[in-house]
Amino acid sequence: MEIRTSDFHFFLKSISRPFQSVAIFNSDFKCLHTKTSCSSNSVGLMSGLKALKNFFPWSESLVVAHNDSLLGCGGSNRIQFLFSVESFHFAIEEVFNLPWDFSQKVIKIPPVPIVENRRINIQLLENLTSQPDCPKEVNSLITKTIQKIELFQLDFKRLLKANKNFSSKELQKYFLSSSAQSALKSIKSKAYSSSQTEYEFAPLSNLKIKASTSELGIRIDFQGTTSHNLIQMSDSTTDSICFYFFADYFQFSDMMNDATFALFQIAKPTQSFINSKNISNKLYSDYCGPDLINQALMACVVDRSSLKPYMIAKPHFQLQNLNRTRQFAIPNAKPVGSMAVTNGFEILLNSRPTPGAESIPDYTEFADLGLEVKLCQLEFPSSKAKEVNDYQNHLQFSCINPVTFAFINPSFPAKLKLGKNKINFIAPTLSINGRRLTDPFATLNINPGDIIDIKTGYIEQ
Repeated sequence: MEIRTSDFHFFLKSISRPFQSVAIFNSDFKCLHTKTSCSSNSVGLMSGLKALKNFFPWSESLVVAHNDSLLGCGGSNRIQFLFSVESFHFAIEEVFNLPWDFSQKVIKIPPVPIVENRRINIQLLENLTSQPDCPKEVNSLITKTIQKIELFQLDFKRLLKANKNFSSKELQKYFLSSSAQSALKSIKSKAYSSSQTEYEFAPLSNLKIKASTSELGIRIDFQGTTSHNLIQMSDSTTDSICFYFFADYFQFSDMMNDATFALFQIAKPTQSFINSKNISNKLYSDYCGPDLINQALMACVVDRSSLKPYMIAKPHFQLQNLNRTRQFAIPNAKPVGSMAVTNGFEILLNSRPTPGAESIPDYTEFADLGLEVKLCQLEFPSSKAKEVNDYQNHLQFSCINPVTFAFINPSFPAKLKLGKNKINFIAPTLSINGRRLTDPFATLNINPGDIIDIKTGYIEQ
């Protein structure tokens, strides 16, 4: 080969930098590279363009936008944009600010040509963003994203002109083959295993996962999983979570593409909550669905390793004050092992890295939003927990200015069956003025003097 595959890989990673979530395709709509920090959209980024490839005349003068989860969009607060440059195609996702109002439906954007003949379809944009359920920020997000895409197209054409060999189909085919070989080698480097997890939420409502590895790759079998009264996820969302989880576990996250995803076999029952066609609780599912699947996958992994069980499922919060919203989640106790790698420090909670802690507001920001931090400490719920340094985070706030407080509580199983590791989930708790809130989700008006207590969950062994 005239160019090393490592050079082409570096090229793909470099051009993905302007976007938080992006999938890059060749002229045959084969995904060459996917970059994302969101666990629920990797396969979605790869699948949306393929599903729509025959419905639009793809060229540099066209940009298609949608937020359909059945076409791969990763969340209620995301919009997927599809466009082309030269012989390459791209799918990106951009995030907008979505105030949580559980009494309203989330806006639905079907695949629409938001840019045609290099011009924004102004009438279409106005009709779309004038809908009552459309957040104010969507109009500006679409406009700014189109500007970003136009600049990217110009830069990419100049870059490709100086590196014409990167358009070689032979190089791209060889790169995909090499990616698959490298990922399979990583999978084979660990002992082959098979483990399973079963969660029962209510009579006849179950999540079952059997995960196994072999010389062929990874098989994940959800047979036995049923519907759920609150959670519904699309096929591509479930595939994305599994792909992202094991790509991280086997350390080929920077080589997520069509070839490495081909190493996965994922079986999902139709009409189950992990393969839903009708999604009625979109916002709740977007936050609690991925946590739930990741929790079950983690249970499968720790059953065959020395990793400590870690509670991924956690409540999510949003504060709304005037025209400002702030979203955060307080992570549970720190996991041990490779999955605990993080660079985020949070002065509020402790002096060591905690997954997701970088997203928590500090004292000043909480005060600006209307909450004064009254208590912030680590608590050990039992003597055994203290021995292994498995703490709970306890936060207490006093409301100093009126604020809208929205929360999403995770869905915990009533019963669970695991392998050799017998564990028990101790759920996080949320109380307001001493009254524990057990609703799955709600939006409340908090007034001065109200006290909010939050305790994280933990796993009891």
